[in-house]
Amino acid sequence: MASNTLKKRCSKCNKNMSILTCDGCERSFCTKHIADHRQELSIEMDSIGQEYDLLRRDLIRDDNDSHLLFDRINIWERESIIKIQQIAQQARHDLRQCLDENKSQITNNCNKLADELQSNRESGDYTEIDFD
Repeated sequence: MASNTLKKRCSKCNKNMSILTCDGCERSFCTKHIADHRQELSIEMDSIGQEYDLLRRDLIRDDNDSHLLFDRINIWERESIIKIQQIAQQARHDLRQCLDENKSQITNNCNKLADELQSNRESGDYTEIDFD
């Protein structure tokens, strides 16, 4: 009895002996090559599993403090602190200098005023107008 159905060809050996079609890749295989195909899939699955294991290990092992970007941030922080300290020191120096100059000027003005007051007292040369 002859069958009108066409047999599919094996995608590996191209013979009309296909007995199984893979649902994943939709290729047909003969008995010999379906086992080979399953072996290839198994090897690929193992490879994916190994890559997953490596990724998982790296994620678990990854110490955030050792990440390169953390190192760069730490360096930036130290350099910024040093710059801020230098600028603050310069600002303190400038403020001291300004305060010393103002104090000196006020002291000189006070001394002049004290001399004038003393001179006016001694000479009696003052009126109400001098008090304003």
